[in-house]
Amino acid sequence: MNKLHGTIPSTFAKRCALKNLNLNSNHLEGSLTPSITNCKDLQVLDVGNNMINDSFPHWIETLSELQVLVLHSNKFHGPITAPTSSGSLPKLRIVDLSCNNFFGPLPTGYIKNF
Repeated sequence: MNKLHGTIPSTFAKRCALKNLNLNSNHLEGSLTPSITNCKDLQVLDVGNNMINDSFPHWIETLSELQVLVLHSNKFHGPITAPTSSGSLPKLRIVDLSCNNFFGPLPTGYIKNF
């Protein structure tokens, strides 16, 4: 566990080379920035156990290399919107959305490749 606090910066570099972004168990708040999509090779996005207050990050569907998505134990809320493309997130294998305030059905488009 780190002791990071505050918000996640709103800009990630255009050619971000990150493959693993693990910010689990900190004191991060605010929203999850869509500029994470600049990290085209991102395989793991773990922001679990923070205080992020946002709706479901529908923009993750553009991360075609994403295999692991952890949003566990934050303040995410609202419905989980369906992906706009049938080929979204082809490599996604692990999803943890627990302990948030999501409601409604989980669109099968996110888990069709399991």
